[in-house]
Amino acid sequence: MKLDRVKYSAFLLVIFCIFSTSHVFADWRKGARHPTPVGFDKYIVYIADGLYDPTKPHPNPEITGCDISTFCDAEYFQKVLMGRDDAEIATLEQEAKDYFLTRFGLDVDDPKNEGRIAFRSFMVDPRVNYHVVSASGERVPSRGWPVIFGGWIILVTDPNGIALAGDFAGTTTPVNGQFIFGENYIQTKKKKKYRYRYDGSVYPSWHQHSKSEPIIIKYRSQRPPVVPTSDAPLGVRDNIVVFQLETMNDDYGSGLSRGRGEILPTPDGLFKFNIVNVITFPGLSDRPASE
Repeated sequence: MKLDRVKYSAFLLVIFCIFSTSHVFADWRKGARHPTPVGFDKYIVYIADGLYDPTKPHPNPEITGCDISTFCDAEYFQKVLMGRDDAEIATLEQEAKDYFLTRFGLDVDDPKNEGRIAFRSFMVDPRVNYHVVSASGERVPSRGWPVIFGGWIILVTDPNGIALAGDFAGTTTPVNGQFIFGENYIQTKKKKKYRYRYDGSVYPSWHQHSKSEPIIIKYRSQRPPVVPTSDAPLGVRDNIVVFQLETMNDDYGSGLSRGRGEILPTPDGLFKFNIVNVITFPGLSDRPASE
């Protein structure tokens, strides 16, 4: 009997250890949450490392108009992902035009700018493979969370560049400079619970399904992009662009996006992307001064 009691006690101890440490093993399987740096509320890091032939159409037939510029038609982004109608899209387009005019003095509707700048809506080709690799407070898998970019862009086409006004009066942006306004649609694996009746209507019952909840981050050019030339310092090459954007999110507030990117053509005609983008909320750390 004494031996049986010892065996039973050992069994209970094993069961207790399993239950008390199960959350640890669950966290290990899922990966650790990334800590938030002191002075910030949130950070997110994107990279783009896609390799593909931009002369070929996107395999998804709903994504059209993709070309060598890596931009596709915006309809899939605006209507399918964001769920907007034509009137809502037109309202956002006017907001983009107003911002470009106020901030940079670029009037896309002025006939005098025809041939000097190009304005269009866009979605970045998903084959660029923009994805989140790290985010504070989140468990991001090694494959990352896909990020789809969409919005409106001004591209400087004048070989002599274009003089800016607004907040940047007296400066000139060279040819190929870009100004953007839009949103990031981050396809997370975070789950939001919805309860449904069997007829499909929402009802607070035990019958639940999970639905992916995306993160939406608005962005707009904060300052003119740095478009280096062949004589740029530190060996910076022509195809490297440095950018800084203002960002907004309903949960995280206002922030800044800072990045650099390049497109590397390969000998077999493909494009290799090398882009890093770090977003912080707030934009600047509120860490107190050192004593």
